[in-house]
Formats: sequence, C-alpha cells, structure tokens
Amino acid sequence: MNGTRDWIIPENWANGVNTVEGSLPKRPTVSNNYKATVVPQYLRLIPAGSIFNSISYQFSTSWRHTDRPRPLVRYIYKILSVNRASENAHRAYADRIENEQRLWHATVRRCQLGDDGQGLQLCADEQCSLCQIIRTSFKKKFSLDSGMFGKGIYVSSTSSKAAGYSQNSQPSNYKAILLNNVVVGRAYETNEPMQGRTAPPAGYDSVCGLPGTALKFDETCVYDDDAIRPTYLILYDVGKP
Repeated sequence: MNGTRDWIIPENWANGVNTVEGSLPKRPTVSNNYKATVVPQYLRLIPAGSIFNSISYQFSTSWRHTDRPRPLVRYIYKILSVNRASENAHRAYADRIENEQRLWHATVRRCQLGDDGQGLQLCADEQCSLCQIIRTSFKKKFSLDSGMFGKGIYVSSTSSKAAGYSQNSQPSNYKAILLNNVVVGRAYETNEPMQGRTAPPAGYDSVCGLPGTALKFDETCVYDDDAIRPTYLILYDVGKP
C-alpha cells in the first residue's frame, strides 16, 4: 500500500458513523431557479514584452505637446470583447469602409480602474465614461453637440492631444487613455470648424481636422458607432497630462 491508493471505504461506513456521531447532515439542495452570477471579464493585463513595448512606443512618439513633459506608461490592458454581435458589426463595417487606424481617446474616470495592475472590474457609476465605453463601446448619442465637427466621436493620432481630456474623479497616481481601432475610411480633411454636423460630407466617412488656424494638433471625428472599438486601456503617470 502507498497510503491511500489501495485504501477502500467500507460499504457500511455511514451506518458506523451514524451510530457514533448521529445522523449525517443532508447535502443542501439547490433550487432549479438558481443561476450563478457570472461577472464578465473586460480587461487583461499586458505583461512586459513586444505588445507592451509597441503600444508604449506609439504613446511616447505621438506625444507632441512640447510644453507637457512626456509621462511614462505604467500599465496596459487588453480590452476583451464580450459582445460578439458588436464585434462582428465593427468588423463588417471595417471590411466595407476600410482604412482602419489606431487612434487615441481619453475621457472621465470616476473610479480607480486598473490602478497598480489590480481592480479590473468595471464600476457601476453611469457617469464613469471610461467604464461605460469599455463595457458597451462608444455611443454617438452621448457625445456633445458642440464639437468642432459636430456631434460625433472624436479621436486623435496625437496622444498628448487626447490626454488633455483625461480626468480623474478619484485620487490616483495614474491617468487613463484608450487606444482604439477606428475605421476612418475616406476622410474629409479640413482645418476649419464644421460645427452642427451629425454626419460627414457626402461621399466621405469621417472628418479629419488638420493642424492650422483652428487646430494645433490633428483631430478625427467619426459619426457611426460601428466605426470605432476600444482595444487597449493605458495608464500613465499623473501630473503630466
């Protein structure tokens, strides 16, 4: 014998235990109506390596504001798609329109999502734009009407431009920014405001604001929810927008 492999429980073991200790407790039953609560996983920490280095490099090299010291990237998270229909709609849009780019967007974070590589559950605050975007992607209906190119979803190839919109409502050593897959398609290029629009000019799929009199750094606006999906959440040092 090796201790347990050849050891067999006697068939009448329960009766013997009952005699010494009383009746064995019955196993609790579970109602057929009971359903375990499954919390979707939206984020996965990206370890040091090629992906981390590539995204960090894009963040650093696209930081073009010379009046703001370039901050260090501390954490990067892959945003996991939990809605297959939503992802399929984006892929179909991308296949049809083409010209997909990786562009930056930042917004309000009313929680401490991702701080120190922990706390990966999205908060329940409906005013936390960051968690809402990660949970359901971008929604044009929540955008402001006062944008330079009208009511749409705004992104930039300049990380420091997008970072200017990153806000924390809770104490944190980091700020957050999103790297997104954006289907730009045929972009209408301009350096003049086009306020009041709800769609790009006829024959175009987006509006791209070029640096000039109205803008110091580029800004792209898309008007279709399927044109954009958040792909990575990046946390960088606070105090240097």
